[in-house]
Amino acid sequence: MTLEELNLGKKDNYDLYNRNLSSLEGSPKEVVSLNCDFNALKNLEYSPEIVKEDFSCNYNEIDTLKGRPKKIGNTFKCNNNKITSLKYLPLAKNYELQSNKLESLKYRPEIVKGDFECLQNNIKNLEYSPEEIGGDFNCSHNDLINLKHSPKKVGGNFYCYNNKLETLEGSPKIINGDFNCSNNKLKNLKHSPKEIKGTFNCKNNPEIKKLISQIYKYQIKAKTYNTDVGIFSFEDIKEEFEEETKKIKQIENQKIKEKLQSTKNKITMDYGLSL
Repeated sequence: MTLEELNLGKKDNYDLYNRNLSSLEGSPKEVVSLNCDFNALKNLEYSPEIVKEDFSCNYNEIDTLKGRPKKIGNTFKCNNNKITSLKYLPLAKNYELQSNKLESLKYRPEIVKGDFECLQNNIKNLEYSPEEIGGDFNCSHNDLINLKHSPKKVGGNFYCYNNKLETLEGSPKIINGDFNCSNNKLKNLKHSPKEIKGTFNCKNNPEIKKLISQIYKYQIKAKTYNTDVGIFSFEDIKEEFEEETKKIKQIENQKIKEKLQSTKNKITMDYGLSL
């Protein structure tokens, strides 16, 4: 069955949900939105060139993005398909690429204005991630062991739960929403974001010892914390946190003084000068 054979006439919004479609042949060049979920599409050939709002092709058998719309005004939804590459990825505000067969983020856009969701794939590293994401970034349920090459800026939440993370190395320094690294294999909280404006969720990482002490040590400031030792807010630990901050600064200042003194001593020994 093709769109042309359905003979739906000219519309702004096309609802093609579960129509046993094997082709989008007959699509107009421009539509407001198009939903072709739960069909038998293997590619996106004959798609409209411009979709002003959402284009949804979830639950098909699509293994290539060739033929996709050139421009989508809001969200490109291509969940639960068989795509192995982001080659031909359209220009859109938001991307939903959940439950495919992606092993790499190559061909991604450098800047995403909204959300970028690539959870439940086979991604082993975040090389080629977008540089900036205005909304949420979700790379959960993959095969990541670290967060190297993460986006430098994430405007919303950062989700990396249910991976194989052994370290948080590469994570952004500031998260404007939640940071969820639960259900991994983390040994400590080193390299965690320093400022999380929402909830820091690090539950179910059984190898992390003395968790609250690590929050102090690595200066992880969040609005709330969801951990294996309980849920608490920054206000609950503020006094101890700030006391540790003072100690860290004192140690850093002492190291600077010792380094300066060592430099002075070396100059005195080398040149016989007294500074």
